[in-house]
Amino acid sequence: MQFKSNGRVTGAKFFKDLVEGKAYDSTTVYVEVSLDERAGAAKGSATTGFQWGDSGNYQRIKHLPFPFEAELTYELLTNGKGQSKQVLIDLKPVKQA
Repeated sequence: MQFKSNGRVTGAKFFKDLVEGKAYDSTTVYVEVSLDERAGAAKGSATTGFQWGDSGNYQRIKHLPFPFEAELTYELLTNGKGQSKQVLIDLKPVKQA
């Protein structure tokens, strides 16, 4: 299942290298998310890292001034045993924050 959300991108990094003969190529994007305030033990926001494909995605946004607002497209995935995770599949900058 895919869904879109607007969010504040606070940072990004990539890793592309060989480690013990295995190739790695990834981008991590840091997005501001709200803390769970329902129990009354937290308030405000924090940043969470989302994997976003390979290092080519970092190249798409490295020139932008951070932080910036973006339309984020996520996909909700499961392993079939009730556990699910959100994966960032697209990011479209909207404006500088």
